[in-house]
Amino acid sequence: MNEIQIVIPTINYKKIFWILAAFIGILMPILSFDYGIIEDSEINYDHGEVILNYFTGKDSLAAQSILNEKWELPKFVDLMIKQI
Repeated sequence: MNEIQIVIPTINYKKIFWILAAFIGILMPILSFDYGIIEDSEINYDHGEVILNYFTGKDSLAAQSILNEKWELPKFVDLMIKQI
């Protein structure tokens, strides 16, 4: 009787890794040209100024939360959750 042999292909993981690494290494710089300002960058900039003023001794406003006072994010998030 003839026996059936099953051939299991070997996968070259090193080759797959290097191909993916090269692809990602080329793709990421191309995608970075379309990068824009993110939504919370203004909040981060304002908060950074307050922190810098605190450490340079100009004022002590950094002890308060700038996000709750200026942007009222918790109220906005609660409102959006209620809408869902």
